[in-house]
Amino acid sequence: MKVFVSAIMSLQMFVLPYYQSWEALVFFATFIAICGTSCNLVWSGFGSIAASLFAKYTKLINTVLAVSLIFCAVCLWI
Repeated sequence: MKVFVSAIMSLQMFVLPYYQSWEALVFFATFIAICGTSCNLVWSGFGSIAASLFAKYTKLINTVLAVSLIFCAVCLWI
């Protein structure tokens, strides 16, 4: 659903004010679809890599995140 809303908003904001022909609209719609699919695949790939790293180094990552959270909380209070 987010991809559809993003594509519609991109077409409305960046394409329709400048291009009115069907060929341009089809080109940009295809371009947005290809870019969106590629970005989703990259996001999924890096998510898989991160998940395997998190599974392997769970204790270390949780410790680093906890210390970072405490540090941020202290900085907010100072």
